[in-house]
Amino acid sequence: MGQKVFSYTSSSIPQPTISSAPKGSFEACFSDSAFSTTDYFANSKFSDAFLNPTMFSVVYSNTYKLVHNLAMDEYYILHCTQNRPNLTDVQSKTFIHIPVTNFAAVDTRAIGFLDLLGHSNTIVYSGNTTNVTSPCVSPMPAFFDQSGTIDRTKYDLAIYPQSALNDPNGVALGMDYSMSPLQLAEWVKYIALFTNQEKESEVIFNKIRTNYESFKTGMTQATIPWKRNITVMSYDPSSTRFNVLQDVYFKNLTADAGGLLTVPLVAQPGDPSTMKGQLQNSSLVIDITPLWSVQNYGYWQSWLGYSDSDVQNAADAAFTLYKTVKPYQNDPNAPPFERNNQLWRLDLVANNGAPDWWTRGFARPDLLLQDLIQAQFPDFFHSRNRMFMRHFSDNENSQVATSDLYGCTVNALAPVTVPQYTNDSSDVPPLDIDTSFPLAGIIALGVVGGFIALACIAGAIVLFRRRSRYARRDQ
Repeated sequence: MGQKVFSYTSSSIPQPTISSAPKGSFEACFSDSAFSTTDYFANSKFSDAFLNPTMFSVVYSNTYKLVHNLAMDEYYILHCTQNRPNLTDVQSKTFIHIPVTNFAAVDTRAIGFLDLLGHSNTIVYSGNTTNVTSPCVSPMPAFFDQSGTIDRTKYDLAIYPQSALNDPNGVALGMDYSMSPLQLAEWVKYIALFTNQEKESEVIFNKIRTNYESFKTGMTQATIPWKRNITVMSYDPSSTRFNVLQDVYFKNLTADAGGLLTVPLVAQPGDPSTMKGQLQNSSLVIDITPLWSVQNYGYWQSWLGYSDSDVQNAADAAFTLYKTVKPYQNDPNAPPFERNNQLWRLDLVANNGAPDWWTRGFARPDLLLQDLIQAQFPDFFHSRNRMFMRHFSDNENSQVATSDLYGCTVNALAPVTVPQYTNDSSDVPPLDIDTSFPLAGIIALGVVGGFIALACIAGAIVLFRRRSRYARRDQ
């Protein structure tokens, strides 16, 4: 599908006879007329179609770009001339002189894109300095104190999560979970419009997209008869309610990793016992609750009403019942993710509890997709370091990012070849093994799996061969 653009009358966007400008001639544009006949963007315009749907668009003139942020329904005029163009028929939120060189990342998710575009060293303000998890950013940006005093001469562009209100150099980002992982990654092109790096951003995005889609295709073609039920949950301390996330972002990410996003019986459980009921058939759980609310895995278990002894006893009872009654039924006190040690968070790399996933994950969905594949199937990769997902139930610690492993840009990112993969393990403990084997071992053999959503009963009638032979998953 082609790029989404908007049409305007000739009076709103004059289109004189075009003559191309040499590359790197923006210095000449500065002193030129706003309605010059020289096309100063001839060598920097996008050539690839945007994803459909896209949440931003651009219409080029010779000396300015009209950018439409569809997420916020705001228009911005980006001009390379000293004097802004007088466009009486266009309702622009603001005028930005380009190329921009210094940034205020009020929305710290912009940092991931600025890293990719090579602007790690020109971020002068941050909306939350704790969220600056990237080792590429130097020097550390100052805090953008919106209720205090800000020196607005230090930045050319401030990137806000929503509308920039009265900031003359401010624009909105407007990203949310209603967009797919690749749609969010394409916002690197939006940032590039302000730095005249359209061509560079296409190369960056295409590398990320190619690898993401390679792993997605690999999981689509893999032989995995027992899909994992994946639950993404959070707890909001202000409302004291849980959330079982159902957004497009998480649905697509889960499906692309070969899993199924669980469907809750109650969208926003109001207490831990109700939330516990939502997890009965969950193979793998990702909790994105702020770390200060959950502290550690032992606290999390107690909070939700789990204990190792209860899990063991409930699993014993479920297995005994399974010998005579089919299909297997997960006990609420021994869901698959608890039996198989499959509780995760997205703060493997963090700064005082602030996850790098929030700063970088939307710019690099290819890395998060690999993490989720690896969490479900540890044998998928021969050797790989996870980037975002922390094995919370294995008491794995968060770590500070280091520049040698981080990868500030994708300059060295090469296309991947995804091998054929087979995994026939399931959540259901097998009956075709020596029943004198300790049941704790039997439970742990059940590497996460299953294809039934939360509202259904997980189970299987057939017997199957197990592949996993370890009690705690070795990362």
